Amino acid sequence: MKQKTVAEGLIESLYGFSKILVEQQSKELAPMAVLMSDGEIADVVLIPMPWKNDREKRAYLMALKKMCEVPRVRAVAIAVEAWSLNLKSKPGETLTMAELPLPRHHPDRVEVLAFTAQERGGKTWTAEAKVLKREDGKRTLAPYEKRQPSLTEGFMSNMFDEEEKPN
Repeated sequence: MKQKTVAEGLIESLYGFSKILVEQQSKELAPMAVLMSDGEIADVVLIPMPWKNDREKRAYLMALKKMCEVPRVRAVAIAVEAWSLNLKSKPGETLTMAELPLPRHHPDRVEVLAFTAQERGGKTWTAEAKVLKREDGKRTLAPYEKRQPSLTEGFMSNMFDEEEKPN
């Protein structure tokens, strides 16, 4: 069995924590980050980031990036709720970003929890878990699926100001 990277482990941990929160809350899940540092005992710190707008989002992410400057910080992971679309293109069809519909306005949108994790000097991993409604009306998370990074993860990557390696 292939050994997981630190980034994969952080996504797994953040997924488990997020699933508990999603099942306990009826509305939204605030964005959150997890930092892992080296030492005799690895420290893991959970950081709530309840931004309300893009200005606050930039401020939280700038502060998180500043924390990643500490040499002991080994990896960081971020979880945010988002809307997603599964669009199927016709053979030979390519759509530009300008032609893609905005998920928040599309009737077939799906609520997801998007995860991005990055290791210092390592890889960036992304995953997504659909938010599902159970028969009792409460929310839960589907198992997460690893996926390719997209443009929307741009503001959550390169937290270590290093050359990013493909996953």
